[in-house]
Amino acid sequence: MWEDAIDTLAEFNVAEKPEIGISGVLESINVSLKKYVPREWGAKPHLKVSSLTREHLRKVITAFIATGDGDHSAPFYRQGTGTINMLVLAMLSQIAEDKQNVIFAMEEVETAIPPYAQKRIVHELRNLSAQAIFTSHSPYVLEEFGLEQTVILSRSDSGELTQATIELPESVKHKRYRQEFRTRFCEGLLSRRVLVAEGATEAASFPVAARRLAELNPKVYPRGDEPRSSREANPCRLRILAK
Repeated sequence: MWEDAIDTLAEFNVAEKPEIGISGVLESINVSLKKYVPREWGAKPHLKVSSLTREHLRKVITAFIATGDGDHSAPFYRQGTGTINMLVLAMLSQIAEDKQNVIFAMEEVETAIPPYAQKRIVHELRNLSAQAIFTSHSPYVLEEFGLEQTVILSRSDSGELTQATIELPESVKHKRYRQEFRTRFCEGLLSRRVLVAEGATEAASFPVAARRLAELNPKVYPRGDEPRSSREANPCRLRILAK
């Protein structure tokens, strides 16, 4: 595509049409040139697009995207972070369709993208690639993978990076995990601490109490350690799960 665009522009005469108003000026310059240089030296002056490279075209040619039902569109770099990420993914997917043995390695695929789209991205990229590697802090991404495909990475106080696999206790059967426990379990994996409450009432009460303690004594109970409801999507340091 880039080579064809460069060849086409190289042959384009910018001031060819008289109505532009530049051709007369160029002709005057040509007449003056003939006074000072031999005829075989003087080339008729004209304006052309010169010295173009792929990088020039990448900077000049911009994709415009309409994100609503109307016809209005805006440059991709004026769109939101999620829209830009989706555009990049669409381009990479198009490239991958024409290749073999593609490996996708992506960091934080969920950035600025809603949960349903996170799941769709993971599903599509896994179908397009021979191997897909994701790092994520989203339970919606995490639950798209089996336990045997998930590795927990953590860093010690000394800065050493370690990994660990996941093994369910015998009391949690795989059927129960798949049907009702998967999302909450994935939220727990993304937390530093997990508090297992007796039931839904306790799970809802702890966040309220924690917020109130942070309001009364923020030095002892900073909001950075505030537990949140298990229904919230963002990971936190303490996750509350009902039995």
